[in-house]
Amino acid sequence: MEKLIFVFVGFLLAAIILCLLALAIRRYRNQKTAEVMEQIQQIPVKPPEPSPAKETQQAPEQVVPTAAPTAAATSSQSLDEVIQSAFRSLEEGAYQQATKSFQEGLRMTDDTKISVRLYLELAKIHNIFGDQKKALKDLDSALELCRKSKNGATEQELLNIRQMISS
Repeated sequence: MEKLIFVFVGFLLAAIILCLLALAIRRYRNQKTAEVMEQIQQIPVKPPEPSPAKETQQAPEQVVPTAAPTAAATSSQSLDEVIQSAFRSLEEGAYQQATKSFQEGLRMTDDTKISVRLYLELAKIHNIFGDQKKALKDLDSALELCRKSKNGATEQELLNIRQMISS
């Protein structure tokens, strides 16, 4: 009987240790995620400034919430409008719509710098939701573009972010 109690207490202690270890790992991951997000937030990313003519056309959209744009509506928008829409969605917490708009922006542009920033925004969104695989894929796409354009400074920043996310 005493042996049975001893074995039971041993298993109970092992379970408690495993729970504490799991909590420590979760705290470490949360701390790492916070560090990654802080590093990402330090990278300056600004949406393109709208021209005065576009501001007057977009004012009603900012006042009245509208449904998500359809594929036909998105195709008629300029790249600037798509990117501005993505950042507005991001500010409103509409991450799924922001993701779609950033992806649409990637399809619309051939500019390497814009593409790198859009991939970075997508990586931020995926990292926020804990999808490290997609975040790393987006960062790898941005890194590939940086290497092709020989932008060493941005490439190093992206490598640092990638290392933080993957660890």
